[in-house]
Amino acid sequence: MDSNYLLGNKYRIRRYFLFGLTGLLAFFFLRFFVLPYLANTPLLNPTEIAVVTIDNIIVAIIVVLSTTAFILFITPPSTRKPEVSVVESGNLKYALEEELKDTKEFWYRGHTARWSRSVTFSKLAKSARKDKRTIRIFLIILDPNSDAVCESYANFQNKFGQSKNNIEPLKHEIRLELLATILSAYAWANKEPLLKISIGLWDKLSLFRVDLSDSAAIITKPDIDEPALSFPAGTRFFMSFREDLQVSYSQSRVLPEKKSNIRFGNLSPKNLKQFFANIGIRCNDINDNSLRKIIEMSEKPETPYK
Repeated sequence: MDSNYLLGNKYRIRRYFLFGLTGLLAFFFLRFFVLPYLANTPLLNPTEIAVVTIDNIIVAIIVVLSTTAFILFITPPSTRKPEVSVVESGNLKYALEEELKDTKEFWYRGHTARWSRSVTFSKLAKSARKDKRTIRIFLIILDPNSDAVCESYANFQNKFGQSKNNIEPLKHEIRLELLATILSAYAWANKEPLLKISIGLWDKLSLFRVDLSDSAAIITKPDIDEPALSFPAGTRFFMSFREDLQVSYSQSRVLPEKKSNIRFGNLSPKNLKQFFANIGIRCNDINDNSLRKIIEMSEKPETPYK
């Protein structure tokens, strides 16, 4: 049985142990009570049952150890990395966190980058401080200036059941998410000089998202209950995705890296409007309440994976 298939779903784990325990109890009852009764032989007392059970456990352990030794020492190790593996939705959060370890470069292409805003920036900032080295981050997200792409993503969310809101409010919420990600990226870059964050804005919508580090490329869909695909570094697909990300970035509208001293803790609707204007982001149609919400989403981000 594929371990990812089993471990990725708590209900499969419960069924596995429930069936295993039920089968064990059934065979125990059959061995020590039913068969002696059918054979018209005396039933064993508790001590005798314990002795027989322990003997069988010892035999089982010897068989397992012998089989393991054969696999480890006789079977030649595989010399080829798997090209791809499936990450079940229950393990996705841990896979995304794991790929951030020891990376010197990180790429994201997708939609609003809520995971990057809530987890990636802080974890990579911690790694940069710990190892005293620069980490490059490239984000390719939807362009909040493009009403068309924001509306397309709103329609996409409605179509696949992530939201049943009217399009206009949902499109507005998507813009706020994008602006919060942009604000968060600049604030983290100012807070942590070892983080070099570049942002490219895309006016195209893709079904898939890509998180790529030095260790793996993980491909996800917006539905958090969907499994993901993981391509280890060094494989053909990993290299192809990295090249594709570079092409996407070169075709995006790249925001200036150093254009503001915006920082967490001193954000207000007034300086937010000036900040977005300085980097070429339209926000004149956003009221102060929505700007305050952007500040809250950047300073207290919520992860999409609980």
